[in-house]
Amino acid sequence: MSITSSVMTNMDQLLATWRQDDQDFVCDGIVDSSQFFTEKVKLLFVLKEADKGVGTDLRAYLRESSEITTQNLTWLRAAKWTDGIINFFEYNRLFTWHQLTEEYLKNPAEYYKKWLSKVSVVNLKKTPPKGPSRLEDIKAYSEDPLNREYLKKQFELIDPDIIILASEVVESLYRELSSDSLPLNVVVTPHVKGWIEGETNRLVLSTYHLSDTLCDEPNEVEHQLWYRDMMEVLSRLGRNG
Repeated sequence: MSITSSVMTNMDQLLATWRQDDQDFVCDGIVDSSQFFTEKVKLLFVLKEADKGVGTDLRAYLRESSEITTQNLTWLRAAKWTDGIINFFEYNRLFTWHQLTEEYLKNPAEYYKKWLSKVSVVNLKKTPPKGPSRLEDIKAYSEDPLNREYLKKQFELIDPDIIILASEVVESLYRELSSDSLPLNVVVTPHVKGWIEGETNRLVLSTYHLSDTLCDEPNEVEHQLWYRDMMEVLSRLGRNG
């Protein structure tokens, strides 16, 4: 059995054990193993909790991408950031936000499918909220001893090179999960901060939730500033790592 097959078999077994009879459980992790394991850098997005509109498997939802609209800031940013990050690390090409937008606008559906198939996504809470999202529910779920053990195992199986923590809440909870690893070479910008994880040598970025807007109406200037800060942090950490 290949390493890829072994990882995916273990991931499926983990999710099946974790899910059991919970009908609200949304599976996540490596979106497309045939894409993820061929990239020079393995990228992981860590989000707060599962969304109501993705069915029972986020991975299948992102592979298909047909239901993702252009108004969905979470996956719009995730796809473009993935494009920018992979091109930077694999081909030493630093694209501007405008260049990424030009590529996206040629065929949004294909763009989503191409870039989101190359990543992994983990929700700290695997079930959608019953009503409005509540911080205490997310914390209680991720701090539950069994869920905590499963989350650690899922991170180990994915074994990413770069982790993007999408919100201060996610950063706080992730730091608890990775308490054995001290942050090194911390870089701070207005929209993104990052560090090298001492135990694993991973690059870790912490930023806002991917659907957040920094002003009343999201615009290209906002997108550009956020993306610029992210690439600055990655560039500085990549040189130091």
